Amino acid sequence: MAFFPISVLDPLIAVQRSLMHLQNSVGEMARPIVNQVQQHAMGYYRPWQLVPGPQSGISKVHMDKDHFQIDLDVQRFTLEEITVKAVGNCIVIEGKHEEKEDEHGFVSRNFVRRYDIPKGVDVEGFTSHLSPDGMLTITAPIMKPAKGSNGRTVPITVTREPAKKEVAKK
Repeated sequence: MAFFPISVLDPLIAVQRSLMHLQNSVGEMARPIVNQVQQHAMGYYRPWQLVPGPQSGISKVHMDKDHFQIDLDVQRFTLEEITVKAVGNCIVIEGKHEEKEDEHGFVSRNFVRRYDIPKGVDVEGFTSHLSPDGMLTITAPIMKPAKGSNGRTVPITVTREPAKKEVAKK
């Protein structure tokens, strides 16, 4: 155990007391700030904890009056390793690659994302695009009702054959 002269510890004790006073007066809102300052004051400062890391696997869903859109970060997968399927009322995105070597050794990855398709989306109109930075964008148009009507009129066709066949009596 190391012993420090009181003159070295005085500033740390003063900081600790100030932090305790701050937390007592402000409450729980100050806890993250207090923790960071305490770690810094006590030699445990890790600046990388304050900087957001790479945002891998980001998923955003957006729908407006014209289209439905899904954005998904798939930067760790190649085009050949990704599939997009419309299955029932869902869009299923899968990515899988077998064991590969990277800077830390060997790794294999896979994921499956399933999104419900909202009503009114043209399922046959889905398209997908992969950007050079690994963002997969899947879009589909919103089906628009016919203007100025309360639906579509379905024409009636007259057939020559009766729908009910008479049963021959014995």
